[in-house]
Amino acid sequence: MVQELVPNQRIALRGENATVIAHDTMTFREVAGGTEVTYTADFTFKGMTRFIAPLLRPAFVRLFNEAEAGMAAALTRL
Repeated sequence: MVQELVPNQRIALRGENATVIAHDTMTFREVAGGTEVTYTADFTFKGMTRFIAPLLRPAFVRLFNEAEAGMAAALTRL
């Protein structure tokens, strides 16, 4: 769900399921030669998942790295 939308500046999203609440924020800033994109993702785990979430950290780091590389490649193609 879109929580905030400021055209050409910021978009904030929120998603929730049985185990996690996710908040994603993307900010956009004009820089010489293009646009700088800053993306943050915050997760709040619910129920029993919050106890095992620290064990999943390596998987989240790998997922983040893959997502970062994919986003960079996609933005470069634009």
